[in-house]
Amino acid sequence: MAMILNANFSNLFCRTKEAEQLKHELIKARIAEKKAKEKLLDLLKDQYKQSIPNLCTPSSSLPPDLIASELHSLHVDAYSVPSFTYDLITDGEMEQLTMEIEKERIDYLEKSKHLQKQLKVLKNEIEVLKVEEKQTPMDLIHEENVLHGENKYSTLVRIHSGTTRARVAFFEEL
Repeated sequence: MAMILNANFSNLFCRTKEAEQLKHELIKARIAEKKAKEKLLDLLKDQYKQSIPNLCTPSSSLPPDLIASELHSLHVDAYSVPSFTYDLITDGEMEQLTMEIEKERIDYLEKSKHLQKQLKVLKNEIEVLKVEEKQTPMDLIHEENVLHGENKYSTLVRIHSGTTRARVAFFEEL
């Protein structure tokens, strides 16, 4: 019996370690996704800056009043973005970016589903390893509350609802 318990505990330990590793991989994937989005935004900003005509350089041969009238016709001031638009990304690039983002999203969803399955398996294994003789009265109360659908969140919601007297009465019943 002790050998079986040791084997189950070592198996449980391996599974928890694997679950932690998957959590770390999930975090790394989220960070990579965030970096990819930042790179995309930087790329778009760079392309936007390169596409704006350089009208305000001192080496420009245009007279200053012509530059001012051009800027005014574009509705540009020091704090706003010009109202004209450029095609910053071609359709092929956009399709490639959307495919990459979709692929990362699918990978993320698959990993999260895999983690959820592993979590369920670990919970089931822990439930099997619980010894009913060693359960405290609080453990039994908790199991009963879970069977009735009560948890700390539903209790908090019920405490905050209703009048003050009803809340005090409910709290005293606990």
